[in-house]
Amino acid sequence: MLPILQKKIRLEVLSLYKYQLQSLDFLINGFCMKLFRTTDIHVVAECQAYFGLNFDLPSVQLASAVLNFWTDIIVVRHLVVKLMYVYLSLYFYSISKTAHA
Repeated sequence: MLPILQKKIRLEVLSLYKYQLQSLDFLINGFCMKLFRTTDIHVVAECQAYFGLNFDLPSVQLASAVLNFWTDIIVVRHLVVKLMYVYLSLYFYSISKTAHA
């Protein structure tokens, strides 16, 4: 993916495989498992929520960022089309006025 419309170079500009995303998720979950001394992911999730560590995993953040990226592309594309329509309408209107004058 290209870093179009991104203010900072972040995770969403990388093309990651599923196993690479899982490794990033495991890094976070593994750290929390050691921190809370448990291997149960449900206990880890509860402890994260209790201690205010309820952040999205990198795979979830990436999916959200990619969705936002494509939404921005669609919005910009729509804006460009709309501007072209207004410009061409004004252009043809001015041509029709000069042709009748």
